[in-house]
Amino acid sequence: MNSNQPTQNNEKKSRRRRIIKDINLNTVVAPPILKPPQNDPAHTVYLKPAGERQVVNVAAILLNEQLGSALERFNACACQKCCKEITRRVLDELQPSFVHVSTINDADEVNRKLSELRPEVIQVITKVVMAGLNKPYHNL
Repeated sequence: MNSNQPTQNNEKKSRRRRIIKDINLNTVVAPPILKPPQNDPAHTVYLKPAGERQVVNVAAILLNEQLGSALERFNACACQKCCKEITRRVLDELQPSFVHVSTINDADEVNRKLSELRPEVIQVITKVVMAGLNKPYHNL
Protein backbone atom coordinates (compact mmCIF):
# COMPACT_ATOMS: atom_id res chain seq x y z
CA MET A 1 0.00 0.00 0.00
CA ASN A 2 1.10 3.48 -0.72
CA SER A 3 1.31 5.76 2.31
CA ASN A 4 0.28 8.72 0.14
CA GLN A 5 -3.11 7.22 -0.71
CA PRO A 6 -5.04 8.60 2.32
CA THR A 7 -3.54 12.02 1.67
CA GLN A 8 -4.55 11.86 -2.01
CA ASN A 9 -8.12 10.90 -1.08
CA ASN A 10 -8.31 13.81 1.36
CA GLU A 11 -6.99 16.17 -1.30
CA LYS A 12 -9.61 14.96 -3.78
CA LYS A 13 -12.40 15.39 -1.23
CA SER A 14 -11.28 18.89 -0.27
CA ARG A 15 -10.96 19.83 -3.95
CA ARG A 16 -14.52 18.65 -4.60
CA ARG A 17 -15.81 20.62 -1.63
CA ARG A 18 -14.06 23.74 -2.94
CA ILE A 19 -15.59 23.25 -6.38
CA ILE A 20 -19.08 22.94 -4.96
CA LYS A 21 -18.49 25.85 -2.58
CA ASP A 22 -17.07 28.07 -5.34
CA ILE A 23 -20.03 27.69 -7.70
CA ASN A 24 -21.91 30.96 -7.50
CA LEU A 25 -25.52 29.89 -7.81
CA ASN A 26 -26.78 33.45 -8.08
CA THR A 27 -25.03 33.97 -11.41
CA VAL A 28 -26.71 30.99 -13.10
CA VAL A 29 -29.46 32.56 -15.13
CA ALA A 30 -31.75 30.74 -17.48
CA PRO A 31 -34.68 32.05 -19.44
CA PRO A 32 -38.15 31.20 -18.19
CA ILE A 33 -39.32 27.82 -19.46
CA LEU A 34 -43.00 28.60 -19.87
CA LYS A 35 -43.88 31.70 -21.79
CA PRO A 36 -47.41 32.87 -22.35
CA PRO A 37 -48.39 32.85 -26.01
CA GLN A 38 -48.35 36.13 -27.86
CA ASN A 39 -51.44 37.57 -29.48
CA ASP A 40 -50.19 36.13 -32.73
CA PRO A 41 -52.69 33.52 -34.03
CA ALA A 42 -49.83 31.12 -34.82
CA HIS A 43 -49.07 30.82 -31.08
CA THR A 44 -52.63 30.03 -29.96
CA VAL A 45 -52.02 26.39 -30.91
CA TYR A 46 -50.17 25.94 -27.61
CA LEU A 47 -53.16 26.94 -25.45
CA LYS A 48 -55.07 24.15 -23.75
CA PRO A 49 -58.85 24.19 -24.05
CA ALA A 50 -60.67 25.86 -21.17
CA GLY A 51 -60.97 23.66 -18.11
CA GLU A 52 -58.04 21.37 -18.89
CA ARG A 53 -55.08 21.42 -16.53
CA GLN A 54 -51.48 20.46 -16.93
CA VAL A 55 -49.31 19.35 -14.02
CA VAL A 56 -45.68 20.49 -14.19
CA ASN A 57 -42.87 19.07 -12.04
CA VAL A 58 -40.56 22.06 -11.66
CA ALA A 59 -37.70 19.94 -10.28
CA ALA A 60 -37.75 17.76 -13.41
CA ILE A 61 -37.72 20.81 -15.68
CA LEU A 62 -34.67 22.19 -13.87
CA LEU A 63 -32.95 18.81 -13.99
CA ASN A 64 -33.42 18.68 -17.76
CA GLU A 65 -32.18 22.25 -18.03
CA GLN A 66 -29.01 21.83 -15.96
CA LEU A 67 -27.89 18.19 -16.38
CA GLY A 68 -26.02 18.63 -19.66
CA SER A 69 -23.97 21.56 -18.45
CA ALA A 70 -23.08 19.74 -15.21
CA LEU A 71 -21.91 16.65 -17.12
CA GLU A 72 -19.84 18.84 -19.41
CA ARG A 73 -18.42 20.97 -16.59
CA PHE A 74 -17.12 17.95 -14.66
CA ASN A 75 -16.27 15.88 -17.75
CA ALA A 76 -18.52 13.07 -16.52
CA CYS A 77 -19.85 10.14 -18.51
CA ALA A 78 -22.99 11.10 -20.43
CA CYS A 79 -24.09 7.66 -21.62
CA GLN A 80 -27.75 6.61 -21.36
CA LYS A 81 -27.18 4.48 -18.24
CA CYS A 82 -25.31 7.23 -16.39
CA CYS A 83 -27.86 9.92 -17.32
CA LYS A 84 -30.71 7.66 -16.23
CA GLU A 85 -29.06 6.86 -12.89
CA ILE A 86 -28.12 10.50 -12.24
CA THR A 87 -31.68 11.58 -13.02
CA ARG A 88 -33.09 8.94 -10.67
CA ARG A 89 -30.75 9.90 -7.83
CA VAL A 90 -31.32 13.64 -8.23
CA LEU A 91 -35.10 13.28 -8.27
CA ASP A 92 -34.92 10.97 -5.23
CA GLU A 93 -33.05 13.64 -3.27
CA LEU A 94 -35.27 16.56 -4.29
CA GLN A 95 -38.72 17.25 -2.97
CA PRO A 96 -41.19 17.20 -5.87
CA SER A 97 -42.59 20.58 -6.70
CA PHE A 98 -45.72 20.26 -8.78
CA VAL A 99 -47.60 23.24 -10.19
CA HIS A 100 -51.04 22.96 -11.75
CA VAL A 101 -51.21 25.02 -14.92
CA SER A 102 -54.63 25.83 -16.28
CA THR A 103 -54.30 29.45 -17.42
CA ILE A 104 -51.62 31.67 -18.86
CA ASN A 105 -51.27 33.36 -15.47
CA ASP A 106 -50.06 30.07 -13.97
CA ALA A 107 -46.92 30.37 -16.08
CA ASP A 108 -45.79 33.13 -13.71
CA GLU A 109 -46.08 30.70 -10.79
CA VAL A 110 -44.00 28.10 -12.66
CA ASN A 111 -41.32 30.67 -13.50
CA ARG A 112 -41.25 31.83 -9.86
CA LYS A 113 -40.79 28.24 -8.65
CA LEU A 114 -38.06 27.70 -11.25
CA SER A 115 -36.13 30.69 -9.97
CA GLU A 116 -36.66 29.64 -6.37
CA LEU A 117 -35.53 26.00 -6.79
CA ARG A 118 -32.69 26.49 -9.30
CA PRO A 119 -29.86 26.82 -6.70
CA GLU A 120 -30.97 23.71 -4.78
CA VAL A 121 -31.28 21.63 -7.96
CA ILE A 122 -27.84 22.72 -9.17
CA GLN A 123 -26.30 21.72 -5.84
CA VAL A 124 -27.92 18.27 -5.89
CA ILE A 125 -26.96 17.66 -9.53
CA THR A 126 -23.38 18.69 -8.78
CA LYS A 127 -23.21 16.38 -5.79
CA VAL A 128 -24.59 13.38 -7.70
CA VAL A 129 -22.44 13.95 -10.80
CA MET A 130 -19.28 14.33 -8.72
CA ALA A 131 -20.10 11.15 -6.78
CA GLY A 132 -19.94 9.24 -10.06
CA LEU A 133 -16.63 10.67 -11.31
CA ASN A 134 -14.37 7.98 -9.87
CA LYS A 135 -16.71 5.09 -10.64
CA PRO A 136 -19.22 5.92 -13.38
CA TYR A 137 -22.79 4.83 -12.82
CA HIS A 138 -22.79 2.56 -15.88
CA ASN A 139 -20.32 0.29 -14.03
CA LEU A 140 -22.77 -0.39 -11.19
